[in-house]
Amino acid sequence: MKQKVNSNLETVLNSDFIIVLGSLLDETDQELTSSVKSAMELNNAHVVYMHPIDDKKIKNMSSLYVKYEIGSEEGICALLLEYFTINCKDAAKEFIKDLDVGYLSAESSVGEEEFEEMLELSNNKNNKTLVISKDLFSHEKIENISKLLGVLNKYSDFSIVLDASVDAQYKNCITTYKNEVLEEVDEINAYDGTVIYAYSSNESNLLIGGASFARVAKIKDKDEIIINIGTKHIKSVFKQDLNLQGTIALNLVSPEELGQNPWINEGYTYKRANIERLIHNE
Repeated sequence: MKQKVNSNLETVLNSDFIIVLGSLLDETDQELTSSVKSAMELNNAHVVYMHPIDDKKIKNMSSLYVKYEIGSEEGICALLLEYFTINCKDAAKEFIKDLDVGYLSAESSVGEEEFEEMLELSNNKNNKTLVISKDLFSHEKIENISKLLGVLNKYSDFSIVLDASVDAQYKNCITTYKNEVLEEVDEINAYDGTVIYAYSSNESNLLIGGASFARVAKIKDKDEIIINIGTKHIKSVFKQDLNLQGTIALNLVSPEELGQNPWINEGYTYKRANIERLIHNE
């Protein structure tokens, strides 16, 4: 019997319907990206790609691209229960019965019609997989998110693939869900202005964003900048990428910078940031 919750990309490779929630399908996760592409080619898999970052390169790799609001992952998981679970009992049944689907859809910016399209894409598919990014496990409501995923694991026909780095306590919560009470989904905090995403390491600090990000931040390609988060800051260089849309930028930091300022990648993967252009005196 196959293990429904695992970190094995063979599960993705053998799937014919895949929801990728929160993982960037690019060079930072080449194995996952390759497995998704292979499933599309070999199994005619339908892929639903869900992510807050609007990247034209990645959108072309999916049957349906769903952009959701930063911080709304708890609400997204609750909505997945509404549309993809069957025969729920006890606490899970009551939780779904009381869900305000319209409110959660509006707050997460994922329309009910998009979930209905997901359902349609999943019709007549036998090997369904939900890929959960490690980014979700940096969310402040991860305990409740884990329970929601536990409900999905227990009452749906999805396999759930987690990043191998996910803490065992959360994986255990998902695999052993026993009808514990689920918390009401919190209101989603607005992430207005410029936001940075903890992306990857690099030889030197680099912030990659699109034209909208540059316009709001009042910077341009190759500008030396200061990234201010609260009372802390790091220096970086801005690189414009025309494939990126919206006001979220990818933050690449050097190992040396990360050693000196580990806070930059601590906590939730997305951070509000004030960007300041460095002006050098002649």
